[in-house]
Amino acid sequence: DEGVVGGGCFNVDECLQGTHNCNPNAACSDARGSFSCSCNSGYSGNGVSCDNVNECTSLTANRHTCHEEATCTDSTGSFSCVCNAGYGGNGAVCVQQVQCEQCEVEVVFTAFMDMTPEEFESRREDYIRLVAETAEVQTSAVSIGEVQGVAGNVQVQTSVVVESNRSSAVSVGLTEDLTAKFDQQNMGLFAVDNVQVHSRVAAGPDESTPISAAVRERGGGRGGR
Repeated sequence: DEGVVGGGCFNVDECLQGTHNCNPNAACSDARGSFSCSCNSGYSGNGVSCDNVNECTSLTANRHTCHEEATCTDSTGSFSCVCNAGYGGNGAVCVQQVQCEQCEVEVVFTAFMDMTPEEFESRREDYIRLVAETAEVQTSAVSIGEVQGVAGNVQVQTSVVVESNRSSAVSVGLTEDLTAKFDQQNMGLFAVDNVQVHSRVAAGPDESTPISAAVRERGGGRGGR
């Protein structure tokens, strides 16, 4: 039995002793009387033989998560994403950069909440405050659109008005930081998706003229490892 010493038998940890034959790019897992090997993330094979996966060209579950307006570059065991010219972001999130000195930008997104519509309404002001803190704007710059869904999956249409030169940073921050901030407040946010950026030239204190719109279909993901 494992752990028995003296006159009995005991398990040998091949992983600890280094007597396994796992690939250098694989993880060794000890078992009673044996061991197993599994290739690390970014590699494929049987654990003894592991080959690099090109996430940029892969059509499997290992496919990259770069934005459609980003360029994916493969590397050994990993990949990287860089937004294309004219777009800003971290590669996983890319939004069109606005070239306009007198523009304001509306960042629109859908928040998916683990609560009932009634629970959301009771915490609407908390929601607005947390979105404003994440985007670093006044609460008056945040507005709530349609609220729909059922218990456990409430979808909240939200918009935030920011300066044009902050649209990329705000879009990335909303998709990466908002979930963590809401977790701290037990608000039940589990996804931010359908991020869109609408640019417009401010024509006065109460009106504006649309000039462009950039749409990002997905709101989450990683920009490489």
